[in-house]
Amino acid sequence: MCPAADQLFVLLNVSIPFSLYTSFDYLGFWLYAVFGLLVAGPLYSDDMSSKVAAITAGVFGIAFHGVLAGLLLGALESADIEASLISVTALLLILVVVMLIRFKGRLKQNDISV
Repeated sequence: MCPAADQLFVLLNVSIPFSLYTSFDYLGFWLYAVFGLLVAGPLYSDDMSSKVAAITAGVFGIAFHGVLAGLLLGALESADIEASLISVTALLLILVVVMLIRFKGRLKQNDISV
């Protein structure tokens, strides 16, 4: 195999903590965290599903940035990066479920059938 291809395969390796592939993956989750911080305030409303969604989005944004700061400051080892970030991104599952409940309630409120 050619040496240039070997270098490119190393860059795209998913199992290496700072490969090009995983860096883009972490960048996408960082954008989710920024979005979560931006929408947490306006999303907070009177009904319970909006409150839970806003709090979950805010906690995800803060926690992800906390893990990222720990990574940049050297508090996390290379082997712990993936487990730390996956545990924080589990909050996105809660957010999706709560927003599904919120959207379903809005559809019923406006008499829109799915």
